Amino acid sequence: MASTLHAMFVESARKNDSKIAYIQREGGAWKHHSFANSLARVEALGAGLLDLGVVPGDRVAIFSGSRMEWSLADYATLGTGATTVPIYQTNSAGEAQYILENSNSSVVFVEDASYVAKIRDERANMPKLQHVIVFDPTGVELDAEAGEIALADVEASGRATGSAGWYAAGDAVSEDTLATIIYTSGTTGPPKGCMLTHHNYVFMTEQAAVPSLGLFTDNDRMVLFLPLAHTFARLVHFVSTRMGLELAYTSIATLMDDLGELKPTMVPSVPRVFEKAYTRILGQFNEATGVKRALIDRAMKVGALRGRYIQRGRRVPPLLAAQHALFHKLVFSKIHARFGGNIRIFISGGAPLSREVAEFFLACGIIIVEGYGLTESTTAMCVNLPNDFRLGSVGKLFEGTEVKIAEDGEILVKGGIVFQGYYENEEATKEVLDGEGWLHTGDIGDFDREGFLYITDRKKDIIVTAGGKNISPANIEGALKATQYVSQAFAYGDKKPYITALVTLDPDELASFAATNELEGDIYQLVQEPQVQELVRIAIDKVNAEVGRVEQVKRVRILPIDFTQETGELTPSLKVKRKVVTDRYGEWIEEMYAADAADLAPVTDPRIGALQDQPTTSV
Repeated sequence: MASTLHAMFVESARKNDSKIAYIQREGGAWKHHSFANSLARVEALGAGLLDLGVVPGDRVAIFSGSRMEWSLADYATLGTGATTVPIYQTNSAGEAQYILENSNSSVVFVEDASYVAKIRDERANMPKLQHVIVFDPTGVELDAEAGEIALADVEASGRATGSAGWYAAGDAVSEDTLATIIYTSGTTGPPKGCMLTHHNYVFMTEQAAVPSLGLFTDNDRMVLFLPLAHTFARLVHFVSTRMGLELAYTSIATLMDDLGELKPTMVPSVPRVFEKAYTRILGQFNEATGVKRALIDRAMKVGALRGRYIQRGRRVPPLLAAQHALFHKLVFSKIHARFGGNIRIFISGGAPLSREVAEFFLACGIIIVEGYGLTESTTAMCVNLPNDFRLGSVGKLFEGTEVKIAEDGEILVKGGIVFQGYYENEEATKEVLDGEGWLHTGDIGDFDREGFLYITDRKKDIIVTAGGKNISPANIEGALKATQYVSQAFAYGDKKPYITALVTLDPDELASFAATNELEGDIYQLVQEPQVQELVRIAIDKVNAEVGRVEQVKRVRILPIDFTQETGELTPSLKVKRKVVTDRYGEWIEEMYAADAADLAPVTDPRIGALQDQPTTSV
């Protein structure tokens, strides 16, 4: 069994040489690349890196969207004994500069001309950077004196040199060699570099790929739109290699169209994609009338009942199974077709998934299995399985991983998945890794009698009201985002007498509502319309009806711009940066606690116009 990622890639590529490894759109068409072809390119690229002077222990960064070349660059780097440093494609020039300098990276792979421009903007502040390797140099004149070079030229150099040196370097890599430094965006403070070894990822990959779990099968085709800079996508990348699976690259912008063409069997995703799909489908269901609406309502009732049997691992009664099969043909098959028609399972990670959304898709015959972990735990410590899951939980532990619940409810983990610490940040490392090797996750949770783990909140994010009640903002926010018109939500109430919320509206759903109700204007004008504000009142009432009095949202403000990573409110994994939102909209939040505050934002609010300087999606 391979003990390093380098050995794992080489062994799998040779074993599965004729099978498809990667699928990527090139020149307007999908092109298939075999494992044999991918190995040949990695060999050449790895030898080319050695020609550039890369030595074991060096840092090689990758600043690009997810694509085949990202994966090839990763394996080529790991085979030299160097350490891969991923950078999110959405990072600014300044953010990239921080990671490159903090990690001491001497080489960076970049995607295209736009990324070259970002590096050039900060090049004077990166004295350690020697080479910039460009995947696609179209439209940019590379500066050789600045170390800029096309990927094709690095590969050509490596092919001329031969792969013997690269294999020798790879053989010297051990399981304890540092494989990657992944910078966590976090919700507060500057990013910290999580150090993960070859052993961390090989161990994690082996646990996830166990055939009996049913997470991955030999015939799976996976679609990857998540950023490979994120540990979740990176694990998918490694598992697909280990098992010889097909990995197709796409982007969030073209995802739904590409699913129809690629027809994958599984898709790893973050909850936001499922939430968006849910609101779109629900919106169409709500537009149905008469016999069609009655058919949909009956189908959902049958689907929900069948889902309860499946979730408990019980045999679905024959009559119920027959009814569901009929409704699949009449209703649910159209939903399956949106995702290509061949979906076996979805895997959700990176943030909590709304139970309402998971139940909806299960009723439609689509299982979303949710897992849980951190970058510091090499992606995952537990996961629901297709044949053993409980909605609302994050599943059971992977074998070889030990977890305990501290007295204050915090989840602690130990085992081969635990990271080595934060790069050059001993103080931060001591805050999360104790003397006994337990990783303190910062999450609150507990196990049920069957061994399923439930996450209730982030330790630092728990709202403690003025009345001393502990409330999970994530639960409130998730419920609001599961309603049709709400895009993002932020719950507040720490040391306050009641819960308030900021919400943003889904531009597409709002546009449809505006057209149906003959409302005109841009989103800044629409959010001040009484009919639009009523939509938010309805969403709040729906959520409040499902929770206790102390958890109910008492007052709300509607923001005319969405939370995004670009504007700083979201992390790359789409978690809300609570401090950023609180600082940015603190005045609005505090006004909701004034004695004369209205339930919703006033129809005329001069600050709404000021927000137009920030980017948003037009309606």
